[in-house]
Amino acid sequence: MRARPFVLAVALAMVPATAQGLSRFGYGLVLPVMREDLGWSYATAGSLSTANAIGYLVGSVGALAVARRLGTVTTFRAMIVAVVLTIAAGAITGELAVQLALRFLAGVTAAVAFVLGGSAASRLRTADGRPGPFYGLYFAGAGAGVALSGVVVPLATAAAGSPAAAWRSAWLALTVPALLLIPVVWWAFRGADVPAAAPHRGRSPLRSIAPIVASYTLFGVGYIGYMTFVPDHLRGQGVGDAGVAVFWIGLGLAGFVVPPLWAPLLRRLAPGVGVFGLVAATALAAVVPVLTSGAAAAWVSGIVFGASFLTAIGALTDASRRVLDPVHWTAALAVLTVGFALGQCLGPVLSGLVSDAGGGLTAGLSVSAGVLGVAALVGLLQRAPADPGGKL
Repeated sequence: MRARPFVLAVALAMVPATAQGLSRFGYGLVLPVMREDLGWSYATAGSLSTANAIGYLVGSVGALAVARRLGTVTTFRAMIVAVVLTIAAGAITGELAVQLALRFLAGVTAAVAFVLGGSAASRLRTADGRPGPFYGLYFAGAGAGVALSGVVVPLATAAAGSPAAAWRSAWLALTVPALLLIPVVWWAFRGADVPAAAPHRGRSPLRSIAPIVASYTLFGVGYIGYMTFVPDHLRGQGVGDAGVAVFWIGLGLAGFVVPPLWAPLLRRLAPGVGVFGLVAATALAAVVPVLTSGAAAAWVSGIVFGASFLTAIGALTDASRRVLDPVHWTAALAVLTVGFALGQCLGPVLSGLVSDAGGGLTAGLSVSAGVLGVAALVGLLQRAPADPGGKL
């Protein structure tokens, strides 16, 4: 018997939980102990996030081509296993070249898995044929991974006897839940209605969703700077390890629980209006640690950021689905993911360079918040669908 769509959606949400929440965002928690042990500058630390983003760009561009060649299910399964292997391999050595290569490979494999998983989630329907909250729930899965990383990384680092052992233990701790989620996402992807990847034909979706693509690209620049450096910034403000762990867990839980609740309201708003509101909320949340200090302010920032940034990602991608015909949805997700990846290539290095230039992480986070504000304004330019059916 076919599994219920909600069950499949929750299981598919473990794709971004693994590929983003544990692999990509988990690095933000491992980073401070790696910097302490390896003596990295902020620019060097940011370069690893950039390597991951470049890999994400490569994977986004090549996802559909690889799926056509190897088969959609085979490609997805191979990529999700590869993501887990790159997490585990992070514990092997502190050599910068090796870590850069691992972060790049993690980005490639995560992007392919994310695009294919998103394609499967976009086709889930309720019993009466409506889209339901399933697509938003897919993106919210990253929040579950962030919350998991907020639990396992502090426990692993606290139990370690030295900084060198701490970051190695952290990578291995992230591997455990990622490994356990493999059979869950394999099952869900096989159970969802996943068509074979077909070559894109007809008018490119890029023209009609240009403001969304631009906003998503700028969003990638801004949000990744915050996610990469805010744990280190909070420690510098005197927020202890326990406080940072609570911040990270709160951010992740808000990111997992809140996005599906936004879905009914977002469907009533014009695409650009919903995008503006949510991206603007991430900008406001990102600027809180710049303007104030202390654990309470950090927790407010984390909860608001978590509640809005994954919802914003879902709103940005859902806006393209409301504008385009279903035949273009997978191609549009790939285009958006490419723009997002380009933004993420620039964001960590930009924040790191600004921080190293003398302003510290306060300056770097200020730049991230400012870019998010611009992204919100650009998203507001997106036109509503030209017909009541939501298609151009």
